[in-house]
Amino acid sequence: MNEIRRKIFTGNGCHRALAKFQGIIIYPSGNEEGQKNKILLPEGEFDCSFVPKLYWLFCNHRHEFEGIKNYIGYPKISDGKLVKIELAVLQKEDQYQQETWEVCGMWSGKKKKLLVQRDVKIIPEDTSLHFYQYSFVNQEDFQKNLWDKYCYLIMCKREKDELAIKKTVPIACPVKKPQPPRKYQKTELNTERQPNVSKEKPSLQRKPKA
Repeated sequence: MNEIRRKIFTGNGCHRALAKFQGIIIYPSGNEEGQKNKILLPEGEFDCSFVPKLYWLFCNHRHEFEGIKNYIGYPKISDGKLVKIELAVLQKEDQYQQETWEVCGMWSGKKKKLLVQRDVKIIPEDTSLHFYQYSFVNQEDFQKNLWDKYCYLIMCKREKDELAIKKTVPIACPVKKPQPPRKYQKTELNTERQPNVSKEKPSLQRKPKA
């Protein structure tokens, strides 16, 4: 099926959220059915999956994933909670890697969530845009820095299974917050009646002499 490229709307955050972290993969033994792989992080354990290339490496060279490793992945949020991480890169460095969580997308003031477009390519039968929706535990403190329908890079920190905002970086925003358009208001004319004033021209006839 041929794919078509959809227009990239301004500030739609066309790439996914990104996280760098250290963790330990816990995978089920062969006797356990229906069990999912887990990723163990400090103060948290989450479901994990792999992008296709990394999954092939995991299946054929599982020994490379043993112990504490550095990963780059895509976090998945549901109802404001971190529920899953899709692993994309296994980093070879063994040195400690501090956790970083970054989300780039369009802020929706109505939904109070950051919308991240899932993919810029869609199949012809599918005409709707797909978004991941991200919310943050302390986003009320940053409302003045988040304008509706503008794109932001939000740098976060993880608090167990929630993400908290550390910094907001405008990506596609004007320098000053735009004012909402004013509706045209007709100025009421002064319809009060003016007192009748005679506007007759003075007579030019001479008065007769006495």
